[in-house]
Formats: sequence, C-alpha cells, structure tokens
Amino acid sequence: MKKNVDKWEIVSRFFVIVQFIVLFISLHFTTEQIKNSQNSTYMEYVLKFDTEFSEKKNHRIALAIEDNRPVLKANGGSFDEDDLGSYLDIYERLNEALQRNLIDKELIYNEFQDDLIATFKDQEIKNYIVKIRKIDPEYFDGFESLAKLFQNYHPTRK
Repeated sequence: MKKNVDKWEIVSRFFVIVQFIVLFISLHFTTEQIKNSQNSTYMEYVLKFDTEFSEKKNHRIALAIEDNRPVLKANGGSFDEDDLGSYLDIYERLNEALQRNLIDKELIYNEFQDDLIATFKDQEIKNYIVKIRKIDPEYFDGFESLAKLFQNYHPTRK
C-alpha cells in the first residue's frame, strides 16, 4: 500500500508542476497580448494626431513655422488666432494623451518632436501665448509642458 501512495504522490506532484508550467506560459502569453494591445492603441492615437496635424490648415501652419515665415495675419501670415489656437490645441490633447498613458513617449518623439520643438521655439508663437495668457494664465500649458519634456529628450537616454 505504501508504494501505491508514493506513486500517487509522485503523479500528483508531477501534475502540480505541469499546472505551474501551464500557468506560467498562460501568464506570458497574456502579458504579450496586453503589450500588443497597448501598442496597437498607441499607434491608433499616433495616427489620429498625425491626421489632425496633416489637415491642410494645420500642415500649412507647421510649414510656415518650419520656414520661419509669419503665421498670423497680423504679422503678414495667412492665419488668424483661432487657426493658431486650434493648431496648438492638438499639442494640448497630445500632452493629455501622454499624461493618461494613451500614447507612448517614444512614439511622440519619433512622430511629432521636430514640429513640436520648432513651434515651441518660434518667437511669434511665444508672443501669441504671452498675449493669450493675459486672458487665462493656463492657456497652452499642456503644449508648453510637452515641448519642455521633449526639448532635451532622447529615446536612447530614457
């Protein structure tokens, strides 16, 4: 009878070990699925923001900034303050998405950093933000936070 009990104990231990292995493999695959789902969500947000920045008016604002041309009509540019405000609002929402972990910092860097920093450094944009903050001191805080975050950010030096 003792040998019979020992055999069942060995078989029972074997199945416990198999259960742990199966549990570990399941956990690994679940973790991978979560990562893949998160990466997919990140990419959806990147595409959403990229679409907004690519809209004709926003793209033309970005090009004016890139070429060091005036943006606002008051300064000889082609856009009114509402147009510029809408453009900067995209960065506000991008910052919000980053704060809520809906988008990855490295993806923002890869996709938007050049235009973001150019916009942040542009004197006309700075003057506009100073002017608009006389109405509300918190206007475009998200844009400014995002730009400051990426001003010296390099993905290899996280």
